Amino acid sequence: MAVDPGSGTAYVANVSLIGGTARGVLSTIDTSGVIRRVPLLPFRPVGVAVHPSGKYVYVTGDGVSVIDTTNYQVTARVETPVEMA
Repeated sequence: MAVDPGSGTAYVANVSLIGGTARGVLSTIDTSGVIRRVPLLPFRPVGVAVHPSGKYVYVTGDGVSVIDTTNYQVTARVETPVEMA
């Protein structure tokens, strides 16, 4: 879990059932209690970090997914040869 100190939004990397299939998900929880789920390509997300500007969130696992926090879309995916924590 990581928290953006500027906005207070919490980001949690987890696995969730989507359409009956287990998938990696980035869950976001803002200070008003709104929860969003962003589907990810890493099946086993293991870490999450927030860019100092708060504009991007990085989720590690069997690669790195970059999420734009203005629209909660995955903007990039970096493949890695080994799982990253």
